[in-house]
Amino acid sequence: MELKEACKYALYKALLSGNELAKSTLTKVIFLAEYWMAKKTGKTCFNLPWYYDEYGPYLKIVTDSIHNEPDIKISARLRGFGQDTISKFYTIEPISETDYSLDNKIFENFIDEIIESYKILGYKEFINFVYDSYPIRKSERFSNLDLEALAELERQQELESIKSVHRILNV
Repeated sequence: MELKEACKYALYKALLSGNELAKSTLTKVIFLAEYWMAKKTGKTCFNLPWYYDEYGPYLKIVTDSIHNEPDIKISARLRGFGQDTISKFYTIEPISETDYSLDNKIFENFIDEIIESYKILGYKEFINFVYDSYPIRKSERFSNLDLEALAELERQQELESIKSVHRILNV
């Protein structure tokens, strides 16, 4: 599976739910899917060099991977939500009977869950959801994010919590 395929799948799922994704939102969708993949399997799909910048997890190569694709439409407009900034929004315009499903069904399911969360939460709450994710809570701004290492740390902390509860309950 290539990064551009994962991006296109996320955009396709967003389209089906009646949404388009801003550049930063698409990046955060892929970030969460990569982290959840690392948490479930110990490995990310793309081994990307994630960076925690001023606005959260960011990696330019995510949107660069689809920038010149014929089925991707990019538009620029005001974001809304009281912000006077112009954002790039990405939509997908499927070419004929294109199948956007992914070879990696675990990753595909993670994207499905994330897009559904975005649909329910809306932009602001989705961004809060990303900022509340373990790798962001536990990392300093302007630092690299090793998703595999962070996923392992979170798994270890969860295991310790379970052990503590068992000790308290004498199970």
